[in-house]
Amino acid sequence: QANLMLLNVSALHPSNQILIDSGASAHVTGYFDLLSNPQPLDVPIHVKLANDYTISVTHVGSMTVNVGALTLPMTKLYFNPSLRRTLLSTGVFDDEGWQFLFGGGKCTITNPEGRIEYVPKSKDNVYPITVKTCISAHSAISPELLHQRFGHLNHQHLSKTIGKTCPTITGCRGCAMGNHTTKPYKRQTTRRRSSLPNALTHTDICGPLQVPSSGGARYVQFFSDDASNFAHGYFLASRSQAVEVFTEHKRTVEAAQSRPLRSVKTDGAGEFTSSAFKRFCSSQALRKIVTAPYAHQQNGTAERLIRTIITRARCLLHHFDVPLEFWAEAVRHAIYLHNISFSKSINGIPYQRWTGKPPELEYLRVWGCLAYAQVPPERRKKLDPQSIACMHLGHDPNLRGYRLWDPEKRRIVIARNVQFDETMPGPVHRRSLLDKGEFDLISIDMPLPPSATASHDAPCVALEDTIAHDIDPNPPEEQRSLYQEMRSIANGGSLPTRTRKPRTIVSMSVNTLFTPATLAEAKRCPDSAKWQQAMNSELKSLERHGTFSTVPRPSGRKIIGTKWIYSIKRDANGNPIRYKARFVAQGFSQIAGVDYGDTFAPVGRMESLRVLLHIACIQKLCLRQVDIATAFLHGSVDEEIYIRLPEGVGKPGDVGRLHKALYGLKQSPRAFNKALVSALQDIGFHPLYSDCCVFVKASNETFIYIHVDDLLLAASSDKILSDFIQALSNHFEVKDMGEPKLLLGIKVHQSTDRSTIRLTQTSFIADLLQEFGMTSCKPVAIPLDPSTQLSSADCPANQEEESVMRGIPFRRLIGKLNYIACCTRPDISVAVGMISMFNSNPGWAHWQAAKRVVRYLAGTSNHGLTIAPKDNVLTGFSDANWGADLDDRRSRSGYCFLLGGSLISWRTRKQATVSLSTMEAEFQALASCLQEMIWIRGLLVEMGLPQQQPTVIYEDNQACLAFAKNQVFRGRARHVEFKFYFVREIVASQQCQLVYCPSENQLADIFTKCLPKPLHQSHCRSLGLVPSSMGECWNPVLRDSSRKPYASCILPR
Repeated sequence: QANLMLLNVSALHPSNQILIDSGASAHVTGYFDLLSNPQPLDVPIHVKLANDYTISVTHVGSMTVNVGALTLPMTKLYFNPSLRRTLLSTGVFDDEGWQFLFGGGKCTITNPEGRIEYVPKSKDNVYPITVKTCISAHSAISPELLHQRFGHLNHQHLSKTIGKTCPTITGCRGCAMGNHTTKPYKRQTTRRRSSLPNALTHTDICGPLQVPSSGGARYVQFFSDDASNFAHGYFLASRSQAVEVFTEHKRTVEAAQSRPLRSVKTDGAGEFTSSAFKRFCSSQALRKIVTAPYAHQQNGTAERLIRTIITRARCLLHHFDVPLEFWAEAVRHAIYLHNISFSKSINGIPYQRWTGKPPELEYLRVWGCLAYAQVPPERRKKLDPQSIACMHLGHDPNLRGYRLWDPEKRRIVIARNVQFDETMPGPVHRRSLLDKGEFDLISIDMPLPPSATASHDAPCVALEDTIAHDIDPNPPEEQRSLYQEMRSIANGGSLPTRTRKPRTIVSMSVNTLFTPATLAEAKRCPDSAKWQQAMNSELKSLERHGTFSTVPRPSGRKIIGTKWIYSIKRDANGNPIRYKARFVAQGFSQIAGVDYGDTFAPVGRMESLRVLLHIACIQKLCLRQVDIATAFLHGSVDEEIYIRLPEGVGKPGDVGRLHKALYGLKQSPRAFNKALVSALQDIGFHPLYSDCCVFVKASNETFIYIHVDDLLLAASSDKILSDFIQALSNHFEVKDMGEPKLLLGIKVHQSTDRSTIRLTQTSFIADLLQEFGMTSCKPVAIPLDPSTQLSSADCPANQEEESVMRGIPFRRLIGKLNYIACCTRPDISVAVGMISMFNSNPGWAHWQAAKRVVRYLAGTSNHGLTIAPKDNVLTGFSDANWGADLDDRRSRSGYCFLLGGSLISWRTRKQATVSLSTMEAEFQALASCLQEMIWIRGLLVEMGLPQQQPTVIYEDNQACLAFAKNQVFRGRARHVEFKFYFVREIVASQQCQLVYCPSENQLADIFTKCLPKPLHQSHCRSLGLVPSSMGECWNPVLRDSSRKPYASCILPR
């Protein structure tokens, strides 16, 4: 029998106080009502107090205590009726990473994430926490509130669910509005149920409902396991998706139970009698039972489940008068409540029958009630509100948090640190869309998460941290402006009657790889073993590199917080290949000048990468990709920095003294870069002056391109590469990735003869479409229509429009599009450049324009950049679009450079000043083009490809060419005086040769404006932007003999 040594505390403290006790080795209480899920102990535990008085502890339960913004889970709280107090053991929390510091008239509490709260000392020299801030499933909760939390469950089933007798509830508004039933008919003989899960499942479809869900669903397909009565639900846009849903459901339940599904019982609806469904059942050896026509009672289990769920969802909606567009959220929560509530048909709880574990009920709250979600300190200013008012929509089992509707940003957020007022309805800011019997999709899509199944742990919420995730906040694709619809509604106009064509299934049982956000989530998720293995590997690496030493916490020194970051590495096709865990420092808390100095660290330019690949094709070089494992740990830190230790490392009260540059520190990239440069110079490489992230070893013509810890190697033989990797292994832990497949999100494909390299971002684009809910969008032929006119007039005109746009991830989308445009897709550069000018205040028209670019990528995702050089000649194109910007009438410059006919550099940008003529606009663009040309020529010299002739720059404006060759400066153009002398100097030095070309052959035209479809596609082919099926880069301007020559237009030097 275990003995628990407890500090003897005066019994005068009231029952509504919990005392913080540094001498207690366990939590103990004398008040049974404070226990959540109380369980009797098989073997009594003897508790010995300081005065040698021994008592016997009979029960154990749990309890959660709130101290300010912190939540302290007392997972094992022991009970003895003779005690007159409740003690909180600091020793137990210390084992879990918490810190308690007594002094200064208060107890300072620090959670594992570094958040701090205080408990003041009382007059009795103790540190009390009042019970009113405690959360308990059984303390001071009225039967009416429990009835509402369980979705208006009847008193008999409610009593059996919680194990306590509840009286009959009368006068409930939700029941009156949502569960007004007729008198029952005579009950038939009870049938015999299956004994094992997955022996038989019942299914039926409910719908169409009169209101589409926020995700566009009109139907719900329900499944009920015959043995356990455990329910699943899937949301459908049309009944034709039933077979696809059933396939997904079969995979889900078989994975959950490790047992094949044997039989399915359906009615005679067309979707279940179709040839496709019959073929599927036959191929899976699945027994199909079809009821007789018009005999609904033969499929009574599914019919009864639909009635139960819809009735409970109706009660949830009407209890707080929640708008009907939230019906899918209500159904999702109703299924969850059904699974954790007592079921008379099985004389038990479905969840417990399905998983073998009892459900956890302590975090259950009334659906639709008012909820206050804490805003993380990092996302608010000093005087900003610490919480936002939301509407509670139930649990999110995947992210272990509460699902909340944020009415201001019109989106669903997931949060853990939440306070509830279960007597008040949550805010929805709704409009009376249903008064006229019409409804239009103007709210944000809200795909639903999986319901609680065996593949997830029992529903519980980790309240020790605070997070907020946006759940697919993408408005539906509408041709009509959202603002016009809103104004029409506000002015009393008629609502549009059309709805978007539904295309996707919104499923409640989707099996996806879950990436945890915290250590607690990593321990509870289905892949916890893999994440634990990844963390163990990271800790071994930290120890191997001597990253830190364990020391007692120094006085007066700032301790930098730490946390785990989790990610899943994937191959070029998007398949997961490795679970990765990083132990990182929270560098945002570092102090400049104290904890760090210089932080700049260079990365390689994309132009340098493309030049290196050009050389590899010309010289038929071998390519190899290398990754340096735990790269930052190789850099040393000069400052004295202390960090919080990872869980399980060191003794309580110890901290870590850093010796290496841990991930997350502001100086870590610079420290690693210095170590890498030093190692490469020791091996015999030297960096280029043009790009310090490109290294060359002249003796054997070996090239290295560096982007942080990713290295691309090029050499004439595999032996040279292997020797280099071996030499680098003496300095770092090197991973030889073989021939490059996926570099910086770019798929690299080198032909067998090494003369051609294809660069695509198909997987990156696919992830983009998935993230923004556009996998089924309709493709378009060009990024933006030439008639598109974007201006500040399209920005939000009032607070309501601003509120709508705040919930849209505009900047995130633009950032991803810009990366694609800079890497492999110059054909979207001008479109992205035009849209990105409104990043600070985007409007609905700008959002629609950005989504059109995504639709263009959806139809051309297999297009990419082809490098197939024929020589080493550098050629440039320069162009401008005069007065392109409607707001300030500044022009847009564009240029591009081809090396041996393959595109290596391009740019589109708005000019810094207003041009007074087309000539001036073209001249400013030419000056920018020549600046890039000088850099590229210098890079080529250092890489062994010096240009023997002046670089030809094609320009389509005769006035610009004449101005550039004129030896006399004209006063009327004095405002471009410096650019004039710069261009004249470059031309006179014979570094470039300016050549006229017709506008239809001006390749830089695609970087200055949106082109019509024929010209856009022609320029794409000329730039080498072709589908994957085309192995050679076409360049009609340089290679097509059918075009008119224009070499005779070369200006005299």
